[in-house]
Amino acid sequence: MISETLAEKYFGTDNALGQTLTFNNSRDYLITGVFEDIPENAHVHPDILVSFGSDEQHDSAIWIQNNIQTYFILRAGTSPEELELKLQDMVTKFVAPQIESALGINVDEFFNGGGVYEYHVQAARDVHLYSDLEGEFEANGNANYVYTFLAIAIFVLLLACINFMNLSTARSANRAKEIGVRKVMGAYRGQLLLQFLGESIMVSLVALAIALPLVYLALPAFNALTETNISLSVLFSAKTFLMLLAFTLSVGAVSGSYPAVFLSRVHPQEVLKGKYSSGGKSSWFRAGLVILQFALSIALVAATLIVYEQLNFMRTKELGFQKEQLLVIKRSGSLGDQRGSFIESIKQQPGVINAAATTHVTGEVVNQNVYILEGEPMNKTHAIWQFSVGYDYLETLGLELVEGRSFAREFGNDTEAYILNESAVGELEIENALEHSLLEPGPQGVLSGPIIGVVKDFHFQSLHQEIRPTLLKVQDFSRYVIVRLQSQNIQASIAEIADLWGDMTNGQPFQYTFLDEDFDNLHQGDRKMGEVFSGFSVLAILIACLGLYGLASYSTEQRTKEIGVRKTLGASVGNIVFMISKEFLFLVAVALAIAIPVTWLAMNQWLQIFSYRIEVPLSSFVYSGILALLIAFLTVSSQSIKTALTNPTLSLRDE
Repeated sequence: MISETLAEKYFGTDNALGQTLTFNNSRDYLITGVFEDIPENAHVHPDILVSFGSDEQHDSAIWIQNNIQTYFILRAGTSPEELELKLQDMVTKFVAPQIESALGINVDEFFNGGGVYEYHVQAARDVHLYSDLEGEFEANGNANYVYTFLAIAIFVLLLACINFMNLSTARSANRAKEIGVRKVMGAYRGQLLLQFLGESIMVSLVALAIALPLVYLALPAFNALTETNISLSVLFSAKTFLMLLAFTLSVGAVSGSYPAVFLSRVHPQEVLKGKYSSGGKSSWFRAGLVILQFALSIALVAATLIVYEQLNFMRTKELGFQKEQLLVIKRSGSLGDQRGSFIESIKQQPGVINAAATTHVTGEVVNQNVYILEGEPMNKTHAIWQFSVGYDYLETLGLELVEGRSFAREFGNDTEAYILNESAVGELEIENALEHSLLEPGPQGVLSGPIIGVVKDFHFQSLHQEIRPTLLKVQDFSRYVIVRLQSQNIQASIAEIADLWGDMTNGQPFQYTFLDEDFDNLHQGDRKMGEVFSGFSVLAILIACLGLYGLASYSTEQRTKEIGVRKTLGASVGNIVFMISKEFLFLVAVALAIAIPVTWLAMNQWLQIFSYRIEVPLSSFVYSGILALLIAFLTVSSQSIKTALTNPTLSLRDE
């Protein structure tokens, strides 16, 4: 069965049913169905579905292989836990006899010795965001990132709400007479509450009307940044739009709640006698909001710096091999029996340093098997990853030998030998590795081979995963050819290799990548997170500065006469700027003291998703604190200087 897109690609407007597709010039498949393209929000997107019954390799009776995933539709009322328990009966019935045959021991001995073989179930809807298992069909998302971005979006919105509260209460004196007159004319407090809440909700609705076109304009750039394909149709479904509208009304109500309560309790007699002041408790509330606002901003800036420190650590960390100038040629099976000749011919080219075959490249699922140290009980098994490689693999990748030797053709039995990484040596708990041999159970019985070398641990997966116990073994079968190129004339070397490939494969497509790019792509989601964090941080600082500028403007306006008197008595511009700025800088300093421990705890928790990570750097808090204080000072002083330079005769004359 093929997808609609593939049917159109190969057959255009013709009916694809009954047509034939040839795979790898070796096998014909009859098309018996065309299915709709899989939606974007799925965890797997096949273009071709092939029956298990049409492939002998897949239609296998070997139960101890773990490269198959099975999908169930459960009957109503059936719990996944019940199914998982019943699946263990299949282990007893089908798997256990094969374990006994492979190891030559009773299955109870295997389990009593610490051996494990289990089946687990997982809801399909949980795969994309909550699964990080070996053998995923595609690169998954990460629920932690979704929750992080949601929290940051709420933080930024909270900053805007704080600005609204602050500026509304700060300028309450300007509306005090209006409120006093309304109350004298018979307005109740409840009516005033509804009026002010209505005003803030109206502001929120206008903001929604402005936001939707902005989202439309920004969506292409956002999709490019995050490499997604989000459509505006998501927003305009009835359910989503109603949720967005309800959220907008809630934001308006929350941001307008305190100003409404504060303004509606104004006493008309105080206002009309000219005794009203917006100070007192409201000034303390505004100070608290400024502290909260800058604490959030500082936390975002510090978090961004920590994210970039971790990304830089991942980019520069020693991987255990030299990833630069490594060309990965795909589909080496197309070479057939000419793979060895192809590799030897590549090595003769002037731009090539070395080349080797392999079954796995960075980020892929690796074969795993159980191994027994020769001389130990058969129930003492060790789960170890297995790389099937060709000769010169170590030399091509630049793996560092700790002891022993590499695979070499002059040793006729190296196809039975093993090279271990340091983690595998630790797993086996041996000191003189070269004096030991390994037993490898399989369908053909138990194979034995000597350990001929140990290589330094190297990273094959992303830095989210720990380095696993791994061994290398020479095998004829491979899916890739890895070529180490010289740094000069890389494109010319690739062109020569492509010509050789075309000659040996009768024009098969030449597909390749670079290993360093493949490895960097393993951390693509982390890089995108850093970029989005940066954008949010800039936005948060901007919103905080707008609010601070508004409060500074109002504060200097309220103290215009005081400033005039101070200037008349000889105060300098610097004295006045310092007088006004110190109050706000003190609030920012308090925000910094609050933000540091909270951010340290949150980012330390975030770093736990990486097996290899930095310690939370104190420099991030120093830089974010200095930046916040500097921005606050520049924001406040710009308004303070303007007021301080005003001619005192203008501010002291009677209205």
